[in-house]
Amino acid sequence: MKTLLSVDWDYFAPEDPNYDLGHSETEAHLDMMWRARSGLLDEIKTNGEQEGFWDRLGGSLSGVGSTYVSDSHMHAYSLLRGVDHVILVDAHHDCWEEDSLGIETLGEGYVYCHNWLSVWLSKGRHRRVTWIQPEWSKGLYDVPKKLRKRVTVKSEIKGKIDRVHVCRSGCWTPPWLDKQFIKFVEDRKSLKINMQDERPWNPMLERWTEDDLQELRDQEAEFRDAMKRIKTGVMSSDSFINGKTELSIPA
Repeated sequence: MKTLLSVDWDYFAPEDPNYDLGHSETEAHLDMMWRARSGLLDEIKTNGEQEGFWDRLGGSLSGVGSTYVSDSHMHAYSLLRGVDHVILVDAHHDCWEEDSLGIETLGEGYVYCHNWLSVWLSKGRHRRVTWIQPEWSKGLYDVPKKLRKRVTVKSEIKGKIDRVHVCRSGCWTPPWLDKQFIKFVEDRKSLKINMQDERPWNPMLERWTEDDLQELRDQEAEFRDAMKRIKTGVMSSDSFINGKTELSIPA
């Protein structure tokens, strides 16, 4: 039996359901939508479990010389030749059917980031998946009923690993975590094979510069300050005009 370990960066980036404004694998969601969500700069952070991740696997990685890296998880599908078992470290199970999410697809059998495992499982009865699901996503995402005998949910990785793949899932994880993602990949001392080296999907390049981040932080600070002044004005108003409260907004 050959095993592929595929690690999705979103495992380490908990997202409060209240902040889930929708995701899709498009260039707009890769960058522009995160600019609209920049108010979450201090909310969406890593949970710290990426630190020491490779060391904790110990001898399981013995003899595995390369790390395949992509932004989209669908690229893991191309690494499954000869593989019987997938260990998936991911916030999602990636076993949705083609049309189960209401996503426009090319039809049955085509591979996307949300269904690459269900397509793979459909082509061999002996194939199995071990899903290492983070605590924060339990109850939010469940394996489809018809696949529950073939997808086992566990909390730790065990057994020999033959191939390693890591994906950034940049449409689900924010640009302000890119630096930490790159460090996570580099922490595994191995040959890196970048499966998406073209911009803007190159996972080993940061999407935003430090200047970009600072500009967004400044904008958010200005917005919060303006809202505070408006709130102060509302709360301090003590006069009424024509039955309506008169606002006195401090300069």
